[in-house]
Amino acid sequence: MNSSKDLIAKAHLVFSFIRGLYLLAEDELRQNIKEHGLTYSGFRILWILYFDKKMNMTDLSFISQTNISNTYRQLVKLKEQNLVLIDNGKDARNKEATLTESGKKFVDDVISKNEKVTNLEFITILSKIPKEDLDKFIEVASILSSQLIGQPFTDWVLKTANKIKEN
Repeated sequence: MNSSKDLIAKAHLVFSFIRGLYLLAEDELRQNIKEHGLTYSGFRILWILYFDKKMNMTDLSFISQTNISNTYRQLVKLKEQNLVLIDNGKDARNKEATLTESGKKFVDDVISKNEKVTNLEFITILSKIPKEDLDKFIEVASILSSQLIGQPFTDWVLKTANKIKEN
């Protein structure tokens, strides 16, 4: 059994490694999309809408793990770039966003570009990790996600990963 200090140390390791990896992956994506005039937050919204054809502000904020104000600001910028449509509701939480054909094509292009030859070091290194180890890491991350963020978030992530594999 792990002692309390062991668990605190392991929690520190998990948090620190996840945080560092997230920042590295975000920076790599930011470099890939900057030529298109998109922010990482904007791309994240496009990515989410790519898998869910229509999403209200509350759900979009939950899946993107940002507040509604930031989500709405990003949507307005994406609408100005003709990448999303925003359907008006009674209030900001009831507004629904969908990708335009240009938005869908943008995400399609990002996926196909990185499917053939990726310049994302994160993906290149993942390809070198033994399948069993990577699968175990994903299993542990899924458990943490389900318990800490919630099953709906974990279900969305798993569903969208399957969509990527199927297409």
